[in-house]
Amino acid sequence: MPKAFSEEMLKNNPREVVLNALIDVFEKGSLSHIALRNALKGDFSKSERSFITRLLEGTIEQAIYLDFVIDVFSKTKSEKMKPFIRNALRQAVFELEFMDSVPERATCNETVNLVKASKFSPLSGFVNGVLRSIAGDLAEGKTKISEAYDKLSEDEKLEIEYRLPIWIIKKWSKDYGKEKALRLAKASISSSDKISVRMNLSKADKESIKKMLTDQGIEIEDMPYVSGLYLWGFDRLDELKAFREGFIQPQDLSSMLVGIIAAPKKGDFCLDLCAAPGGKSLHLADLGAKVLSFDQSQNKVDLINENIKRSGFENLEAKVGDATCFNESLKESADLVLVDAPCSGLGVLAKKTDIKYKTKQIDIKTLSELQKKILKNAYDYLKVGGVLIYSTCTVNKNENDKNVEWLLREFDLEADDLSMYLPKELVTESAKSGYIQLFQGEFPGDGFFISRMIKKG
Repeated sequence: MPKAFSEEMLKNNPREVVLNALIDVFEKGSLSHIALRNALKGDFSKSERSFITRLLEGTIEQAIYLDFVIDVFSKTKSEKMKPFIRNALRQAVFELEFMDSVPERATCNETVNLVKASKFSPLSGFVNGVLRSIAGDLAEGKTKISEAYDKLSEDEKLEIEYRLPIWIIKKWSKDYGKEKALRLAKASISSSDKISVRMNLSKADKESIKKMLTDQGIEIEDMPYVSGLYLWGFDRLDELKAFREGFIQPQDLSSMLVGIIAAPKKGDFCLDLCAAPGGKSLHLADLGAKVLSFDQSQNKVDLINENIKRSGFENLEAKVGDATCFNESLKESADLVLVDAPCSGLGVLAKKTDIKYKTKQIDIKTLSELQKKILKNAYDYLKVGGVLIYSTCTVNKNENDKNVEWLLREFDLEADDLSMYLPKELVTESAKSGYIQLFQGEFPGDGFFISRMIKKG
């Protein structure tokens, strides 16, 4: 394992920073966006920050393909390698094939130097040989790589082509058909450099917020359907005045639709049971609701509180609370309960690329049972006539459609027609029946599921 980094190392060796982050993600279970945030804490130039971000995110996204390439040229298969060596090779191969602006010589030499400086220095010759062989094949049109690919089974080819475990593609094929499954798979490796933000319109009007951004030289574009913007042309979000002063909140288009469908009335008491980092809670507060948000750890609640402090909302409070444990003091107290449940995350693979390696097929059944436990508590928190919003950032029927069917069968709830809340372009037959499934690649946002139900008397 690499040694702990000094500030000087952080400043001067971006490749070592990325390698450390990759080991955190693949070997220690860290979340990719947390690993990236930690990796960027050093004193980096804008170009170094861009290099680190591109190399880290790209290596994580392409890991299935990168391991395949490494295995073509190495007698020791990647899964049998020391984690340090495996991840050093992954990021180097990503540089060689996908970062044309980086000279081949720099990639190979710097990677070998990283290995020489570690306790794995005896393997530096092995690493050098593998990388030189891969670089040579890339320069010759990927002859050996193509020959190896042609020998794979159809399932193995799908995994390599779409950089996804085959069980995910098969699950989508079962639920939605193979054609749609492959569209979802393709969309799951398509990301954008633009950041999506929601405008807090209780604090300022749209034009004032836009001017605040453009005055700082930020490129902006209106998002469809919602009061949101796409932003680009800046280095750090916390350098933007509109962000620091709480006029904008990072949030995906699909996630913004949750608040629109919730449509709380001013003064409604709303519970958000799985709230961190708080984007949907902030949206409900911006719409005028009185919001009490929970998440299960102090660290997650601290994230919500950071957003509350920055935005200045006094009608939003966050507390530590396990959504699976019923809070008797809140029984039948809420006008609206939002359950944005823990889920498999198959709708946000393009942004959180590590999910596809960490989620297993068996997890979906476990998650579905966890979701049901939370939803039962949510029902008991509602007043008669109260609104239950159930949403996930995943795309599969077990966690979505089937949970709604279970709710309507087991509890005194009725589905609410979403057509009165949604833009007409988004109204589907299922929306009229109380839920909508948004598919990445077909909708200009994350894959997302949103449902709305009313507690009957």
